[in-house]
Amino acid sequence: MCDSAISSVKSLFGAKDSRKNGREASQKEVTAATPGSLWFTPEAGWPKGAKWPGKAPRSLLPTREESPELFFLPPALGELRVEVLEAEGLKKSDTFSENDVFALVVFEGAAAVSSVLDNAAHPRWTPRHARAFKFSPRRPHSRLCVALFDEDMVGDDDPLGRAEIPLAALHPLTEYDVWMPLQKAPYTLHMRKYGRVRLRFSIQWYSETDRLLRYPAALSGSEPPHVLPFKQRRWSEAASFAANGPPLDKNFKMSVCVARFNELYEVVGVTSLATHALKSLVCYRDGNVLSSALVGLLWQLCCVRPNLLPSCGPLLLLAILSVKHAHSRAYMPGVMQTPSAWRIMRGMLPQLPPVLPPPRGKRLPPLARPADDSGDELSDEDSDDERPPTYEEELVPSRNLLGTFW
Repeated sequence: MCDSAISSVKSLFGAKDSRKNGREASQKEVTAATPGSLWFTPEAGWPKGAKWPGKAPRSLLPTREESPELFFLPPALGELRVEVLEAEGLKKSDTFSENDVFALVVFEGAAAVSSVLDNAAHPRWTPRHARAFKFSPRRPHSRLCVALFDEDMVGDDDPLGRAEIPLAALHPLTEYDVWMPLQKAPYTLHMRKYGRVRLRFSIQWYSETDRLLRYPAALSGSEPPHVLPFKQRRWSEAASFAANGPPLDKNFKMSVCVARFNELYEVVGVTSLATHALKSLVCYRDGNVLSSALVGLLWQLCCVRPNLLPSCGPLLLLAILSVKHAHSRAYMPGVMQTPSAWRIMRGMLPQLPPVLPPPRGKRLPPLARPADDSGDELSDEDSDDERPPTYEEELVPSRNLLGTFW
């Protein structure tokens, strides 16, 4: 009676079976291999006629059967396989229930979504769910972008986090099963703020020679950008979040500026003195507050008066040289540093002669007068020139000598 009442209440409020939604799936079910007939491909979409638990996955882009003109593409270089297994630590987006989680996968000119797990705080996709994606990479430097969303019946879906995987960092013929921390902004890194997602993926290249020959086209910039013809506007915004993160705030923030410089360091790979000086000027670092304020004032003047922009270049170079000089002096030994103006002026002042302290230690006893050959002691008058000097008499000439020398 009690179980029937609970089931009737669940059906009244629209609750669904937790086992069907993957919230109570075991680790053995999650890590099981996905059957080959349940994989997504951009050409065919999700398999037709497959029986999915819950709602069937939605179609975002037209397939080859619907729009064959969209698939006149260069030959594929290999095959990329991705499976979204589970997620944990997600921030709660709904007020009265848990998140209705689904994954959006974007790669080159293709995009697809997984099954929606309703009311799941710790979503787990089993092999029966739509969770496996198969892509054909045509650029060796592409990125795989995976984002998690909370499905809303009204309005746009709420983004929960995103993760990126560069293909250039993967070893071929290797299956990865990793937990990846979810991020939102591309220029910041959070380990546990937005939770994490577990992905299983692998890459296989048909020919290493063809893959290496595609890199010069990427460096020359001759490759056209990818255009994804989504069927609805909401999916275009969701794919933009998965690939690039949330839209940038138009207001200036110092933390964002510093994060951009750190991202520039990672891209360049070499931290030179020029980039460090530029960062110090813009971010008011290393005690260059006056130079930073001067550069900011000059930039404001150039914005108001664009005709002053040519004169800003030499002044900026002088400011960078000043910062580089101050930075090099900070790591220079004290002996090699140029003395300051105050130290030079203090060295020009007349110095007083040093005063020696009084002698310390035990006084020596006076020496006895030596006797002559006859055995008689010498008198004071006879021994003035031959008598050895006392300790005080020896000290007086040295004091005078030191005083005249200094």
